[in-house]
Amino acid sequence: MHKGVSVKIDTYLPPGYNSSNQRYPLLFLLDGDLARSEGFFNHALDSLIGKSIQPVITVFVGEVKFGDLQIQDPVQYYDLIADFYGKEVLKYIDEHYRTKSEATERAIIGNGFNAPDAFMTTLKLPGMFGAIGIQSFFMLSSDEQMIRGLVKTAQEQPLQIYLDWGLYDLRTKRENWDIPETNRRMIQYLREKGYKPAGGETHEFFGWASWRNRVDRVLTTLFPLQ
Repeated sequence: MHKGVSVKIDTYLPPGYNSSNQRYPLLFLLDGDLARSEGFFNHALDSLIGKSIQPVITVFVGEVKFGDLQIQDPVQYYDLIADFYGKEVLKYIDEHYRTKSEATERAIIGNGFNAPDAFMTTLKLPGMFGAIGIQSFFMLSSDEQMIRGLVKTAQEQPLQIYLDWGLYDLRTKRENWDIPETNRRMIQYLREKGYKPAGGETHEFFGWASWRNRVDRVLTTLFPLQ
């Protein structure tokens, strides 16, 4: 157990869940509060399930609280996040809801500043998530180096990947980071590793006002209707 570490979660159950005995795919959605209030994910799920995406259990994951725990460096942080999500949060969901356990039936979505959490968790827990959706991947050079060091080939760790970003996403010359440029490098790197990521560059901006315009693209990529 991760003493002192906690998170608030809310769960969306697809239509028909309570009247059936079947198991469902799982979507793990970071920045859960804003994903609902600003991204309108719950409305998108209501509209798309049964029409263009499969019925899916969705976990809206809030901000992780670390209590008095002292995080020493990024490596420790990402190890802790992945371990906490995999051994505690997902374990709780699997014990309380009828989820499918196969990696191909599980996806995680992260946006902007929490996108590294989603991607690092996927890479550090091979076999846990088989699909990942990211919008406006924010990476410092240290994040990018760690991620590149963990990315396997598509044959070694099969993943369905959606990655998009805005042409006018955030950047700063002073701190020397540029979201559009790092996303262009990352999508090319993933292709070199044998992946075929969906998404790409859009003529939009950074934030939920833009990301919510593409929620349908993310969801239909990760959970297409069979």
